[in-house]
Amino acid sequence: MNRLLRCLAPALLLAVLLPAALRAASYPPHPDPFVNDFAGLLDGGAEARLRADLQALKAATGVEATLLTLPSWKARADAGESLETYTTGLFNAWGIGAAGRDDGILVLVAPEDRDMRLELGRGYDAGYDLLAQNIVGGWFLPAFRKGDYQAGILAGMAEIEARIARPHAAGLPPAAPSKTLMDRAFPWIFGAFAAIIVGGSLFGRLAGDWSFRFRRCPHCGQRGMHREHVLPQATTTGPASEGVSAPETTGMPVTGMIVTRCLHCSYREDRPWRADTGRNTDRGGGGFGGGRSSGGGASGHW
Repeated sequence: MNRLLRCLAPALLLAVLLPAALRAASYPPHPDPFVNDFAGLLDGGAEARLRADLQALKAATGVEATLLTLPSWKARADAGESLETYTTGLFNAWGIGAAGRDDGILVLVAPEDRDMRLELGRGYDAGYDLLAQNIVGGWFLPAFRKGDYQAGILAGMAEIEARIARPHAAGLPPAAPSKTLMDRAFPWIFGAFAAIIVGGSLFGRLAGDWSFRFRRCPHCGQRGMHREHVLPQATTTGPASEGVSAPETTGMPVTGMIVTRCLHCSYREDRPWRADTGRNTDRGGGGFGGGRSSGGGASGHW
């Protein structure tokens, strides 16, 4: 019996590890942290301009946004896997966005499948999912339907920067979705107004916490999450602090903890709430900071 087990052990180990190895291999490499145009949808000048814009965005706000084009995402996915599941897995495998802030953005375009996905890190409120859908339907897809992928990508990425990345980095709640190009100026006007309002950032946090009631639990799948920003004194003493881990020391000011839990099951997540929303230091491979996504964003098909 022992000899039989010793003979079978390598085969059993291979059976366990091979699916994971094959699954990891389905994600493409990311030699560039900003633009990986494997489908060849951009000319050299457009790719350089987009890369420069995304570099400037990261330098100014710390937000890591990246474009990936593949001829087909389905050719790399598991049988029966959805676009949303595949993109979330890719996002997390790459670690897009700063760890702890989870504010990365991934745009995946696959022309052979006629699919695209705008994936947001889990640090974005549910209201940004509505903006993402508005941008996908209003700026990416119209040009894609005409076969002008370059124009759609450049227009859509500009909208993402103006209406999602920069407002979120400034601590603003998501603006209402718009349907016209004239509304691109709205986030900037609102941002200037909100900057002079005392307590504006607090309102944004409260609105964001409330919106989590519409998020699905990653454990049980039901809608109804609860998120709150807990101050340091509440995480060190008393019953409210039970189960809350101590903030890690990373050189950035920690003002408390973000506690997210499911109202239907025992799922709970605790992570540091950092006051700094400026530049971040990369901690992940390939230029990314180790951020995570819970599946927020929007998809499109043409």
